[in-house]
Amino acid sequence: MRRFSIAVIQMASGQDPEENLQALSAFVREAARRGASAAALPESVSYRGVEMERYAEEVPGGPTFQRLSALARETVRGLSSLDDEHNALVLALEHLPALGLEGIVLRWQDTLLGFTLGAPLTETIFDVHFERARGEVQGAYPAVNRSFAQYVRQRHLQVRYLDREDDMGLPGLRKAKLSYYPDYLQVNYCAVETRAPR
Repeated sequence: MRRFSIAVIQMASGQDPEENLQALSAFVREAARRGASAAALPESVSYRGVEMERYAEEVPGGPTFQRLSALARETVRGLSSLDDEHNALVLALEHLPALGLEGIVLRWQDTLLGFTLGAPLTETIFDVHFERARGEVQGAYPAVNRSFAQYVRQRHLQVRYLDREDDMGLPGLRKAKLSYYPDYLQVNYCAVETRAPR
C-alpha cells in the first residue's frame, strides 16, 4: 500500500477573492513544504459572501482554476494540471476499506450514468463525499441520488439523514437540493480564529 500525506486546509474566506487566494496559496505552500502530496480545500474558497453567483467561474478555465493550476504545478511534484478532485477520487478508490467508503454505480447498458461514494458520519447521518452523473442525460442526477438513498437505507437501518454538499445559496443548486425533499437544511456557520491585539 502506498503511503501519502494529505493536508486538510480550513480557512474563512471573505469577500475579497484576491486576498482569499493569497491566503490559500500560503497554506498550500506550507503544506507542500511539510510533505503533503495533496490538499483538501474548502468549498467556495475564492469568495464567500452574499454575491456568490456574481463570483461563479467556468471550470476549467476561470481565474481561480488557473491560479490553483499554477499553484499545483509549483507545489506538487509531477503534476501538470489541476486534477485535485480526480486525484482525490483515485486515492479514495485505492483506499476504500481504510476510509470506510461505500458507494453505487448507476449504468444503463454499457454507459456509466453516475456514481456516489460516502461513509457514515455518525450513527444516524451518512455523508456523501463524491457524487457525479452525466449532466447531458436528463434524470441521471436524481436517479443516482435516489439509488444511493435506497442503498443506504437498506444497508444502514439506523441512518436517518444523508448529508450532501453545501449548495452555497445558488438558485440552481438549491432547487436541485430541494428536489430531494430534505427533512431540513442545516444553517451553516463559519468559525474564525482571532488573535488578541498585542
